[in-house]
Amino acid sequence: MDKIRQTYKKAERLKSEGDISGLFENGSRIRHQGLKLIYRFTPESTGCRAGFATKRQKGFGSVQRNLNKRRMCEAYRRAKHLIKPGFDLFFVAQRPLSYAQIESCLSQLLEKAGLLRVPAGPEKQC
Repeated sequence: MDKIRQTYKKAERLKSEGDISGLFENGSRIRHQGLKLIYRFTPESTGCRAGFATKRQKGFGSVQRNLNKRRMCEAYRRAKHLIKPGFDLFFVAQRPLSYAQIESCLSQLLEKAGLLRVPAGPEKQC
């Protein structure tokens, strides 16, 4: 039985300002509770790339925002082998959320967007 590598490598990060602005301009948006997903298919990409942000608001300090980003990154890292390849994803937390809430919202957002793979056996992961 092959062990699935659950890493979040530098190449999988959505960092370029041009890529992020293109995603915000041309991407599809879905919300679920306190989490928003912006995504688009990129045919030239062989894997998935993801970015994370949190909304600034009163009472939502930098410590809480960074904690939310780390939680979103961890939830994505654990679920990325279930995501279809070739998509750029950007997750935005609208308010402070627990890890369990983020994990639940993330899986529901991916399901609602149709980005989850059909379990048909071992496939190449993102």
